[in-house]
Amino acid sequence: MKALKTSILASAAILSLMAATSVHAEGRLSKVTKEVAAQEQKVNDLKKNLESAKTDQQMKQSSKDQTSADLTNTSSDLEKLETKKSKSLKSLNLTTEDLKKKTESVKRKEKEVKDREETLSSSMNFAKILDGVDGVVEIFQGKDSQLDNLKSELSKLEKEEDKLLVEQSESRSQYDSTKKQYDELQNKVRYVSLDRTSKEEELKKATDKVSEIEASLTKESKTLEEKRAQKKDVEANLAKYAIGDTESDFNGEEDQALFNQVKDKRDAGDEGLTDHTRQMRQFIIAKFGIKVAGGYRHNDDDGTGHGHGSGMAVDFMADKATGDKIAKYMQRNFKSLGIYYIIWEQRYYMNITNIYGPANTWNLMDDRGSATQNHYDHVHVSFAK
Repeated sequence: MKALKTSILASAAILSLMAATSVHAEGRLSKVTKEVAAQEQKVNDLKKNLESAKTDQQMKQSSKDQTSADLTNTSSDLEKLETKKSKSLKSLNLTTEDLKKKTESVKRKEKEVKDREETLSSSMNFAKILDGVDGVVEIFQGKDSQLDNLKSELSKLEKEEDKLLVEQSESRSQYDSTKKQYDELQNKVRYVSLDRTSKEEELKKATDKVSEIEASLTKESKTLEEKRAQKKDVEANLAKYAIGDTESDFNGEEDQALFNQVKDKRDAGDEGLTDHTRQMRQFIIAKFGIKVAGGYRHNDDDGTGHGHGSGMAVDFMADKATGDKIAKYMQRNFKSLGIYYIIWEQRYYMNITNIYGPANTWNLMDDRGSATQNHYDHVHVSFAK
């Protein structure tokens, strides 16, 4: 009883280990393929982001360069205006000084005229007599040449003063206009300087972003190469990972990858087989680690036209555990593998009603005698083509 219990526990442990191994193997290629695809998407997204970031960087560089050029041109214009403003101010100062002097001359001349008029008013004849003969003559003529000369000089000075007033007004207007332009341009220089500083900061941020994405792209590209190497390793060892995976789908990624890997292989056991049967033979050998798989036998006809003599049948030599796996896998993928019928452990499986019983059932066959004749040491598979 104790020995039976030990045997049961050991069997359970083995079955658990087999299940764990199957789960570990199942989807390994699919998992790493998905990881590669996800990593490729990440790298492609980073490449797009880098392209966008570089475009943004170039735009900000152009904007900053344009602003720098604007600042240079504006600063140059400001220097010219500053020179023009200085000249205008100098001209205004000179004109103002000339006007000031002229105004003082006018005032002095006005005083001279006033003084003469007062002199003539109080004692004209006496004043005239003091002027000599010409003065006596002017008494009878009723005029005063000295006063006339003073008034004439005053008039001339007043005209000159008026002219200087106009010149001063023009100089001031020119200076004010130039100063206004200068102030506006000076403000523009300040603005453009600030704008350039701002754009330099924006450019730095854009450049830092490009560097950051480039670093990420380098890192993720390296990861992608590592995952591709992992996938290549899994594909190279696919047969090792596939052994025991009875739940897989022949049309799935792993089985198709293994099939494509071995379908063009050939060995002596392929002689006489149809292309389809040869490919399936190589696939099952690789998937389940089969060492011996007999195929074509001359004049060996099973009555269905799919026996060994047709080149469409293969005997996969296997122990019970491996045979069970092969039979289960073939039953599960019967149509996809292009199978006509299967025999394993004296039971016949076909997807249509047959001489041994109903369709899709492991129907018991007659006892043919030995373990080999009853298919206990190999799985017989007849293919449809």
